[in-house]
Amino acid sequence: MRFHFIHILRFQQLPQQTQSQPSQVNDDDTYIKEHERLEAIVSDSEDIWEERTYQIAAGGLSITFTIFCYLASKNIPFDWQMILIWGLYAAALLLNYISHRVSVNDARKMQAFLKQCRESGEPYNETALNEKYKKQGRLLTVINWIVGLTLVGAVIYTIIYTCIHLMSL
Repeated sequence: MRFHFIHILRFQQLPQQTQSQPSQVNDDDTYIKEHERLEAIVSDSEDIWEERTYQIAAGGLSITFTIFCYLASKNIPFDWQMILIWGLYAAALLLNYISHRVSVNDARKMQAFLKQCRESGEPYNETALNEKYKKQGRLLTVINWIVGLTLVGAVIYTIIYTCIHLMSL
């Protein structure tokens, strides 16, 4: 499973300049490259993370439905634990959507900020931009950890619940 890693962005290392050596990298070009890199991260994030999370959570819902139907056919009553398991999978789906939106919104804000910096002629400041990335990425990190833990919890709970009830047959 892969998290949105928009908060762990690293700027490409710029060539070291000496006083006698002219600048090899134009700040305008650096901002443009960073903007394009952010766009690629958004696209990659949308494709991989969303796909895997939905596959796991939707697959979990499908499998538990099948298992619970089988258990019901063996006279094991529907109980609160089944609802909790389904709730965990559904929560993972919803939190993944929220995480996706936060990731895209953060990247769009950074793109606008980079454009503003480029247009105003501000010099490229890697340290300041990395700090801004880290600040924006905190909420995303928390959401992603919750999604991951919710999915793991749902899978483990499904296995335990199923094993206990299948052994009682």
